[in-house]
Amino acid sequence: MCDDQRFQDLLDQVNQRSELRLQRERCLSKLLMQIQQSPRLLRNRHPDYYDALDRTLLWVAKKIEGFEPDKPPPTQSEDFMKWVNRYLSWRITELYRSDGRNDIAKSNIPDPTPSLSSLDKLIKDLQAKQLKRTGQEIRTYIEQDPEGILGSCHLRQNSAYNCQVLAVRIHLQEPPATVRAVAAEFGVREQALYTHWRTKCQPLLRLIALRFDEPLKQEIVSPELKESLSQVQLEGHPECNCWNLSEQLLLTNPAVGVQEIAQAMHLPRVADVWQHWEGKCLPILKQFRS
Repeated sequence: MCDDQRFQDLLDQVNQRSELRLQRERCLSKLLMQIQQSPRLLRNRHPDYYDALDRTLLWVAKKIEGFEPDKPPPTQSEDFMKWVNRYLSWRITELYRSDGRNDIAKSNIPDPTPSLSSLDKLIKDLQAKQLKRTGQEIRTYIEQDPEGILGSCHLRQNSAYNCQVLAVRIHLQEPPATVRAVAAEFGVREQALYTHWRTKCQPLLRLIALRFDEPLKQEIVSPELKESLSQVQLEGHPECNCWNLSEQLLLTNPAVGVQEIAQAMHLPRVADVWQHWEGKCLPILKQFRS
């Protein structure tokens, strides 16, 4: 893909008002990296040039919504780099002006070499915010269980011993409880509860976490990954392939349950779908994870 097209795609995604915040921040990080690689970027031999560049990239991240191109899509990349270079040029000019000042004035310009650059820090901050926000969304989902996925998966003898209760006790409460402690509290056999947690609840929690993984969901719809997933089929049931499962389990809203999928595909055992999903599909998704 050419430089212009990469810029245009990223600008379109960053400027879409309907874009999910997490997805927008991820595109913004890519846009900042693309700026540094652009042959149109203004270069200079001043020893503190990269400090000026870091400050410019931070400014772009804050002011991107103020960019007003003269040209319509898809020819905005040239205008965008002119916009970036105008600010960068001003920063470089300030560097040269400060060279004639005293040491105190010079010290106001931070040394970009000691640790992470401002851009690295910005990208790491964006990624940390994404992870924190996603973690909070998953926590809220588990606590509320809006679709009843966790609450409906319980031990045979008592619906109170369900995956939502276990997930809250084992993962969310402080301090977290052990399976042994929960089994003693419920008055059930530890082995039975552990088996239920490992074989029923943990796969559900992994599935829920994946539904909040926006970067992965973007990869799933890419032609390359779609083709790879479509080829991995449950033996004797070509319709039960990893692409169909990924689409229904991760992309459909509201979620489609594994039991519903098994019934729709006329599969006798729900466990076969789970086994295929966990054993065959998840490893492929991990390989393609951005």
